[in-house]
Amino acid sequence: MATPPTPRVVDAVVRRGSVSGVPTPRSARQRARDQRARLLEFIRFAVFAVVFGAAVYGRANPSSTFDWTSFLRDRFAGSAALSAASLDRVSSVEQFWAYLNRTFVPSLVPDVLAGRPIGYEGSYLLGVVRLRQMRVAPVPCSPTNNMLDAMAVCFPSAFSSATMHTLPFGGPSGAMFEWGSNDDPPINAWLIAPNPDYEHGAYAVDLVGALAADQATVRRLRDNGFVDVFTRAILVEFAVYNVAVDRLCAVRIEFQMPAVGGVTPRMALRVVNAFPYATTPGIVVGIAEGLFLIAYANMFVSIVYRARHLRGRFLSSVSDLVDAANMVLFAVLIALRAVVIVASARLLALTAPAAYTNWQNLAYTHTVVVNVASCCVLFTCLHVLKYLSRLSDSLRSVKRVFAESSANLFAFLLVFIIVFFGFVQAFFMAFQGDIVAFRSIWQTFLTLFGSLSPRERFDYDSVVQSNYLLGPALVFCFVILIDLLLGHVFLAIVHSSYTQQHLLQKDLDFQKTVLDTLNGGGSPAAMRRLTLAQRVRRMLDLLMRPASVSQVDRAPAPPAAAAPTAAPS
Repeated sequence: MATPPTPRVVDAVVRRGSVSGVPTPRSARQRARDQRARLLEFIRFAVFAVVFGAAVYGRANPSSTFDWTSFLRDRFAGSAALSAASLDRVSSVEQFWAYLNRTFVPSLVPDVLAGRPIGYEGSYLLGVVRLRQMRVAPVPCSPTNNMLDAMAVCFPSAFSSATMHTLPFGGPSGAMFEWGSNDDPPINAWLIAPNPDYEHGAYAVDLVGALAADQATVRRLRDNGFVDVFTRAILVEFAVYNVAVDRLCAVRIEFQMPAVGGVTPRMALRVVNAFPYATTPGIVVGIAEGLFLIAYANMFVSIVYRARHLRGRFLSSVSDLVDAANMVLFAVLIALRAVVIVASARLLALTAPAAYTNWQNLAYTHTVVVNVASCCVLFTCLHVLKYLSRLSDSLRSVKRVFAESSANLFAFLLVFIIVFFGFVQAFFMAFQGDIVAFRSIWQTFLTLFGSLSPRERFDYDSVVQSNYLLGPALVFCFVILIDLLLGHVFLAIVHSSYTQQHLLQKDLDFQKTVLDTLNGGGSPAAMRRLTLAQRVRRMLDLLMRPASVSQVDRAPAPPAAAAPTAAPS
């Protein structure tokens, strides 16, 4: 039998009709007004999500774009027949020159620079190819760090705008190569640069001829010392346009040459739509973008009105904070998208067959736009949970589980970050010089975080070979503290919150049953006509029912006593 409620609970039920969050009876007109407001809010959000999806995915052609960029990567990186001069095998200055002369230049001429497709359904080179070099300025050697006077001229190890060299160098005269600033600062000043240190200017050389002419240019650069100990980076930049996929691909092949020696190559291909509204699908997407701006303005006004209405309570609502963050991200997205459209039109007007046009900043800004749009998509999907939680009590219980455990999860996250970052520093300091996976703090973080998945374990043998004493000890402590202890603490926090919300939902169901019994299934007016004796009688009838009716766990029944046996005669 259920435990009788206290007089305070009975008084709250009878007089206010609310116990522990059970809503008070509302009039039919008020309920209809609330339902209509929620329906309008859902319709507003649905229209906003639909037009946003049309604007984002209207031009999407991921399969063709991926095939095109894969073809370009294979072409410019080197085929299997030229594996000795391929991009991924470049690790020295000699291999760098071999790659330019035997792989890169043949991949461009004669078909591309002659105006013919390079081999994939109509791809054309926009302008010419530019080689840019960034180098550090020589500095006087200090007797404290120049052991045995090994170097006559020293140089800073780090490259930045403060240590950049801008004086002429190279050739028999020592002034063959001259430093030049960017050709288009008014346009690229609006955009985001891939690497700000490399956007201040450089020593530039263009590849503008046929195969023999470009190979002669590469040999001239090599023979006149274009690359020396002061070189820190060589950038090979150009842009290719494909008519079939209606996309522009900005290619940057970067060769980093650190002070310790060697060459580290990296290729970046960034695709951008240079003609956004030139086709019928582009016009349709433009209309969708206009409708999206209207829907965004409507959503923004509603968020501002809700913040002014709730005041301090707005900051205590997680869903409202997510909506506000989403609106800020959408504002950034709209601003960046406008900058890309305007800068794209300006760059197209400057593009010429025999001139270099810097598309790198525009392509990188477009990549930032895609990244911001992906975050907006995530927050928009999270906003759907706000409407799903109104459909049933089970979905509301799941939402309350995360709200109830938020404080404990925040404390757990703080402990996890401290412990995990300690392991990151320990692994980095112990194995940074021996294992590639721990060569930097960020790479060590990615390696250890990926090791939390069973499929992404790091190489245990290399850890043991690097340090057979400290390696196994660090791995053992990492598995015990992170995988076992903290992992189970996280599950315990979520399970405890779920148990509390489950019991709370049962209490709410029981309280609703009490209100329905007192009300007799009628309206609030009929409830007010009941006398106090009738209400008390209904309450007693409810409490005398079996516990299963009131949705309370029934206590186990005592075992039945054995029947007495007859005494022998």
